[in-house]
Amino acid sequence: MSPPFCGEPLPASYTAATMSGTARTSPLTILIAANGPLWDASPEAIGGRSARTIPVRSPLTPLAGVATTIVTGVSPLMHDIVTDLVPGRDGDLVPPTAAHRRFPAFWSEADLARATVTIDWPATDEDPDLPSENRLTTSGAAPGERSLAGIQMMAEAAARADVRVVALALAGLDPDARHTQDPAPLAAAIDAVFASTPPDTVGLILHRGSRARQHVLLVVGGAEGESPATARTTLSSVGGNVRRLVGSTLPLGCGVGPLPGLDLPPVDAASRPIARLSAGQTLQWPEAPDAPDAALLRGVQIRRLTCLSRYAFIRRDWERLASIAEDLASVRGDQPECWMALLAAFQQGDQGDVPTAADRCTTRFPDTPLAYLAAAMLAAPTDPEAAARSLESIDPEDLPFDTMPGPFGRLCLRVGRAEVGRAALERAMQTGSATAADRLALARHLLLAGQPQDARAALGGVGGPGGPKAWALLRLKILKACGDRQAADTLSRALLRQHPADADVRAAAGQ
Repeated sequence: MSPPFCGEPLPASYTAATMSGTARTSPLTILIAANGPLWDASPEAIGGRSARTIPVRSPLTPLAGVATTIVTGVSPLMHDIVTDLVPGRDGDLVPPTAAHRRFPAFWSEADLARATVTIDWPATDEDPDLPSENRLTTSGAAPGERSLAGIQMMAEAAARADVRVVALALAGLDPDARHTQDPAPLAAAIDAVFASTPPDTVGLILHRGSRARQHVLLVVGGAEGESPATARTTLSSVGGNVRRLVGSTLPLGCGVGPLPGLDLPPVDAASRPIARLSAGQTLQWPEAPDAPDAALLRGVQIRRLTCLSRYAFIRRDWERLASIAEDLASVRGDQPECWMALLAAFQQGDQGDVPTAADRCTTRFPDTPLAYLAAAMLAAPTDPEAAARSLESIDPEDLPFDTMPGPFGRLCLRVGRAEVGRAALERAMQTGSATAADRLALARHLLLAGQPQDARAALGGVGGPGGPKAWALLRLKILKACGDRQAADTLSRALLRQHPADADVRAAAGQ
């Protein structure tokens, strides 16, 4: 029985068993990654089974980066696939291949490689682990029909009893592109495919929300129960859960956050292996501005570095951010790039090259908030009065980047502008851009101001026993000032176990 075209509804009797003629012996997992919205609203059911909508807190990432993160479980900072195009060996733009990927996909294990079918999935060409007959493409279909053809292939692969995982990538839905497909027929076809699969099938659909500015995950099927209203996830956590769902190993570096709807066993941290990283194919960017397609290649390079810089900031990987920002500043060098390089240097403390980054900002963009903030960073260690004068030239409401209020607020507290500094740091916390250093500075200020409860709230989760000793000691002081003896005693015991001979710890613990 041949399946109908996926634009048409599937008959009720059209099940995986009738399609394959063989009973399935293991659960089926369907992965879909799309570069645009597939549904205008959050569907409550797909294919007659529950669908949970979970916002994704990762930066907006091109489809190749999303798809590679889903099948590796690690951030683009680690697997290194970020853009949908990369410079080829001849200097032209080509899609990335498996040779560009630095982290192994879940199918690197032989039994999963034979049981996985990918359709238009980025960075799978030249993959030595995935059999070529399992790497399907819709390249022969007309441009406007490729997505529906891909869903047709997905239906056929899902019907095979020997297939445990089907992964489909859907391009052509980007709302920012000149030509965008109507998602309604695709959503209807996906619904029909899920309706035809066994009841224990689980689907993970990663697309964009209706506003198209954030990724959204749909968990189809799985365990019963409602998702918490505060449920959030990240792309790497989605990928880590994919590995667990399909029975792959979970190497160190993969996301491990839970997903509502997936009833998976707890992770045994002690048994997690270390993945073998490949060197990845080196990307050759044109140096001559008049090289063929130099402008297009430069645009791809900027998008790649910009996306990587966002991930580095989220992970608070200041050393990596400094390197990426320096590359960005040399390629384009506008205010955002120069600020990111300065921020990374400032966050690294004594290890950061603040003078170089600050000089670039003040030279290229004089008489701007960026230049004044750079001058204040440079002057604060040796000339607080000069730093204060620079900060007074900045209107906090005119800070151009959402990552600026935190460093601005910390510097203001440092030079005695307490009210302005506190307001700026509270703004950083409200927008989600506050770093641990920002929280510590605000908490310390509030504790000294006799507001221990506010200091505790500002500290958030910073200062646990597993972090830096100075942070934990500040938390201990705040807990004691709040009168929370039980929490203070618990933290004291943990610190004494970690630092039994440390005089500061023993004094803070009352010994």
